[in-house]
Amino acid sequence: MGHGDLGSEYILAGGDALVGDDLELVSDAHLTIREGRIASIGRGKPTAGVPIVDTSGKLLIPGLINCHTHIGDAILKERGYGYPAGTNLLWQPEGLRHGWMAEHSRQERIGAMRRAAEHMLRLGVVAFADFREGGIEGVKELREACDGLPIRDIIYARHAHAPMHTDDGFLGNEEGLAEEYRQEIEDALSVADGFSPVWANETTDAGLKETADIVRRHGKRLATHACETDLYRQLSLTRAGLADVERVVRFIAPDYVVHMTDASDAELSTIVESGAPIVLCARGQAALGNGFSPYARILGLGGRVGIGTDNLMVNSPDVLAELDFLSRVTRAVTHDTAVVDPRALVASATIEGARILGLDDELGSLVAGKEASIVVLDAQSPNLVDSVDLVASLVERASAADIQGVIVRGELVHGRV
Repeated sequence: MGHGDLGSEYILAGGDALVGDDLELVSDAHLTIREGRIASIGRGKPTAGVPIVDTSGKLLIPGLINCHTHIGDAILKERGYGYPAGTNLLWQPEGLRHGWMAEHSRQERIGAMRRAAEHMLRLGVVAFADFREGGIEGVKELREACDGLPIRDIIYARHAHAPMHTDDGFLGNEEGLAEEYRQEIEDALSVADGFSPVWANETTDAGLKETADIVRRHGKRLATHACETDLYRQLSLTRAGLADVERVVRFIAPDYVVHMTDASDAELSTIVESGAPIVLCARGQAALGNGFSPYARILGLGGRVGIGTDNLMVNSPDVLAELDFLSRVTRAVTHDTAVVDPRALVASATIEGARILGLDDELGSLVAGKEASIVVLDAQSPNLVDSVDLVASLVERASAADIQGVIVRGELVHGRV
C-alpha cells in the first residue's frame, strides 16, 4: 500500500469533523496531530508555526471498526453463491468452505487474507475482529497476513476440529472438555487475543463453562455467535433442554455476541439484560438467506450494537455499505422512516465498536489523546456535495469512492489529504 509522510506534527484544518464520543459535527475544525496522536482539537484558524494541511471541503471521521469478520475464506469469494437452502456452507466438519479452503496452500490463504486487510484499510477500517478457523495454526496464518500492515487485527481463536463429543456425550450434556481441547485453548491463547466457541452447540454446558474459565484465567476476550437461525435454538433445546441464548449468557458470559438474526424479543432481552452488546452483520445474513438483523428491536430494548461484515466468501468488508443497508432495510421492515438515528448508526461503526472490542482508549472517536486514526472523505464529491445533513449522508450515500485518504496513527496509509 502507498504511504505518505505528513510529518511528526501537523494540523488538519478547515474541514468538518465528527468530534468526541458523541460525534458532534464541528465545522471549520482543526486537529493538531503530534507523534501519531491527536494533541488538540479546535475550531477556526489554528496557531501558526506547525505545518497546516488544508482540509476545506472534507469530512473527517474516526477510523471505522469492523467488529466481526471471517477473512480466512477471502480466497473463496462467491464460491458459495447460489447454493440451495439447507446447504452446509459454513459448519465444521462437513461445511463446504472448510474443504474449499484446504484446497489452497497456506501461502495462498495468507495472500488472500492480506489483500482483504489491505482492502479494509482502503475502506477506512482501522481495526477488525476475526473469528479465525483452524486453531493455533489459523491464528498464525492471520497474524502473518497482517504483519507490517497498519491495521489492528483482533483475533479470536477457534477449535481446529469438530465435533467435540459423541452424540451420546452431547445428549447427556454432562461431559466436560477432553484434555486435548483444553490444551488447544491454552495454546491458541498464547498467540490470539481471545477465543470463540463458535456457538453454544459446540460443546456441553460443562464444556462451555470450562472454555470460559480458561479464557478468563488468561485475561483474554470471549465472544460467540448466537441465534443466527432456528437451528441454533432447536439443536440446543434437543441437547441441553435450554435454548442457545440462555446457555450463552449462563455458561459463556461473553464480551459480546454476534448475529441474533432469528431472535425473539425475549431472547434479545436476555442478551441485552446480560450487558453483552450485539454485533450485527446485516448484508452477510441477507446473502446467506438468514433474514434481517434486528437493529431497531435491539435499540428499543436499550441494547448496544456494533457492526461487522462476516465472511469474505459472501460479503465485502465494507462498513459504510453495512450502514447504508442497515439503515434502509430497517426503515423498510418497520415501516418507520424515523426509526434510524444516523448518528447512532455511525457510532456503532466507530466509538461503540471500539468499546465492544476494548479499544476505546485508543480508537473510535476524535478526542485529544487518542490515536490519530482518521478517515478523510471528500464532502465536495459529486455524491456528497449539496448535502444538508452530512451525518445522514455518511450513512445513506457515502461510499469507498468518497474516501480521499486514510490516516492511521498519524501516517497517511491510503490516498491523499
